[in-house]
Amino acid sequence: MPVSAAHIRAVIDGYLHDRPDQASCLAPVLSLLGRGVDLTDRRQWAGHLTASAIVVNPQGRILLVQHVKYDRFLQPGGHLEVSDTTLAGAAVRELGEETGVRDVQPLTTGPLHISVHPIPPWPQSGELAHVHFDVRFAYASTCDIGALQLDEVRSARWMAPADLTDPSLREALALMPEPTS
Repeated sequence: MPVSAAHIRAVIDGYLHDRPDQASCLAPVLSLLGRGVDLTDRRQWAGHLTASAIVVNPQGRILLVQHVKYDRFLQPGGHLEVSDTTLAGAAVRELGEETGVRDVQPLTTGPLHISVHPIPPWPQSGELAHVHFDVRFAYASTCDIGALQLDEVRSARWMAPADLTDPSLREALALMPEPTS
């Protein structure tokens, strides 16, 4: 069974319980959910969900992929598939597909961060401008980078947090608990 609206709502409610300061930022996703919009449909141009993995290694470096489409380094993640039953499961699936990293341990019980950000139109694939509600989960891993999904990822590397240019990702990292041995 695909990710349900009830699951999505429970994940967002749990996140907002811990981060009530994010309620206004998440108002658009809550409004769409309240109207019964299917946020798992990647062709829902008002906005849809994506799931990402923020992965830290024992050296404190963060795994990022150079995205083919956007030509910049991002955390591994992407659109939900019909086979996904949870948002965290979608994040781990995307991580494995894009980087070959499959052995991870969760650092939090829910999302570390939920980013709401615009996506420009992509006429080559018929995509209109839309909004991503990226639900980001934190993981620790001791794995090396494996086979890359080259149609989506140019490269992958472990980067120092100080090298990150994405302010939203830096905000999430500031909240991330230290991995335990």
